[in-house]
Amino acid sequence: MKFFPHGDTEILSVEKTLLIRATGPFNREGIVEYFKKILDFKSENKKVVAKVLVLDGLALLTPDAEALIVEKIQELKIQGLNMIAVLTREVPGVNVVKAQFSGVLNRSNVSHIFANSLPDIEFWLAGQLGDTEYVMSDLAKNTIYKWMGLDSEVEMKQSFLKIVKN
Repeated sequence: MKFFPHGDTEILSVEKTLLIRATGPFNREGIVEYFKKILDFKSENKKVVAKVLVLDGLALLTPDAEALIVEKIQELKIQGLNMIAVLTREVPGVNVVKAQFSGVLNRSNVSHIFANSLPDIEFWLAGQLGDTEYVMSDLAKNTIYKWMGLDSEVEMKQSFLKIVKN
């Protein structure tokens, strides 16, 4: 049976990195569309080696979507996209989403990190890329802040500190 795609993605290519906002839940058909978008960006930007994935809401996967995304991430790894930094907000259900994506990324055998802040992601990407000077551009940062529903890094730090205190 064919279903309508569920799940939405926004993708932006900045320097060596794909920025992706994923709003779920996703079914298999949604994952097929998601990877078509990634392949289009990857073919236009051959130097892309890393992906920053911003998970928005309950970005869960159906079982068949989960199996497909593992396969597709492995294909992208062969093409050189071999690092994924996952940025999450602390919203209800985020631990379930993290657990599912952790399993997906572990089975995909791709380098990855889960983080709550851009500085953590920048530090990790710098280490992975062997580029101690790596800093995301203002365009990349502002896009991620917008996707996270924040105006700036200051708001991101404040929202993280509220979570830590509670």
